[in-house]
Amino acid sequence: MGQSTEEDRKALNGGGGGGEEESIPHKMWSMVCNNLLFVLTLAAVVGGLILGVIIQQTVNPASTDMVIVLLKFPGELLLRMLKCVILPLVVASVVTGLGAINAKSCGKIGGVAVAYYMTTTIAAAILGLVMVSVIRPGVGAETADEYDGTENVTLNENTNTLDTIMDLFRGAFPDNIVQATFGKDSTVLTNITDDAGKHMYMDRTLKFNMGSMNMIGVIVVSIVCGVLMSLHPEETAPLMR
Repeated sequence: MGQSTEEDRKALNGGGGGGEEESIPHKMWSMVCNNLLFVLTLAAVVGGLILGVIIQQTVNPASTDMVIVLLKFPGELLLRMLKCVILPLVVASVVTGLGAINAKSCGKIGGVAVAYYMTTTIAAAILGLVMVSVIRPGVGAETADEYDGTENVTLNENTNTLDTIMDLFRGAFPDNIVQATFGKDSTVLTNITDDAGKHMYMDRTLKFNMGSMNMIGVIVVSIVCGVLMSLHPEETAPLMR
């Protein structure tokens, strides 16, 4: 009985001449398990491409839109859940991270974070304005509501680099942190004309845009809270836990 059990163990462990052949699938399986996220992502991309081709070739064109809506629905739910945790994750990470170190290092890290965020945002805004000025998308297209200069209209496209940079600094110092989690202010230009349709002046107003979180304002407020907590570690210890 003992001899047969020992032989069974050797067979299960790949003993004998077939040991090397069985080790290759085992290594491949271990590699898949260690990189499971990448494998599943790649499989999902390939499966999506195949499913898209099948739908395009087999589903009635009149029903394609509804099929796409149904397929997008689970992904939409996932994205909504991910967006839901962005705000508490960022605030908790910044506040606890800065609050756990000394005030001197805290100030340096916070300054670098704000400087990096504002630099990349300003660079992106300038690059976008330059590309719009060079490419001029939409020029030559026929529009029914084209401005004819006869009445007061809002010109959302007439923003410039200065307005964009000023809006960025306004966002860094929100007047309401709760409001900053729902949207941010942006400059809107309105062409003011007289009764004859002659241009008088360009009016600049701030418009609150819902649905676009003021992330720079949230980060700045979180940094300030983290710095203050690092200055008073004993009093803020229960909050840090």
